[in-house]
Amino acid sequence: MADTADAVRLAALVHSAWKELADVVALMRLEERYHLEHARAWFQRMAGGASATARDRLATGLTAAVGEAMAVFEPIAGEEALVQEGVLPRPSEDLLSQWIAEIGAELEAASLDFVLERHASLGELVPTGSGEMQGETALAPPGIGHREGRWVHDGGFVGAGGRRGRHSDDFEPLWEEMTSLYRAHPGARW
Repeated sequence: MADTADAVRLAALVHSAWKELADVVALMRLEERYHLEHARAWFQRMAGGASATARDRLATGLTAAVGEAMAVFEPIAGEEALVQEGVLPRPSEDLLSQWIAEIGAELEAASLDFVLERHASLGELVPTGSGEMQGETALAPPGIGHREGRWVHDGGFVGAGGRRGRHSDDFEPLWEEMTSLYRAHPGARW
């Protein structure tokens, strides 16, 4: 799911009016293509397995992951202006629609499309360390339905999630690890 989301976003960003971004994305897509092929090969292998137990586990995992994967398409602050300027060639809602259509087709081919309608309703959970919710509501992604032969999203995002700086306590150690090299070499050009 994540690799398909990356592929959808990068396919749009390669057309950005911000030339530096478009150039970097063009290079990224060369590498990301292999990640997507690898993920799809493993999905097909797991979905086509002979064990009903393994297939049920895959379906359970996918059901739990759909809401989180959708959160990647939460609109960012200032998105409308960035789309108007061409920095973002397409709004997040369009990318979400494309992602759902692609994921839906893959899941249908494996007879696992039921996970889309059963997905967890909450995206990123954002409790404080004591478990209380603060400020805005936690991000809830839109529902998903099957209409006229296509998988589509119902409604939009509600609340705020990672795109607006709201993360669970589990995110902090991940962020520390992901940014350690950058912080160790301030001013370095990559």
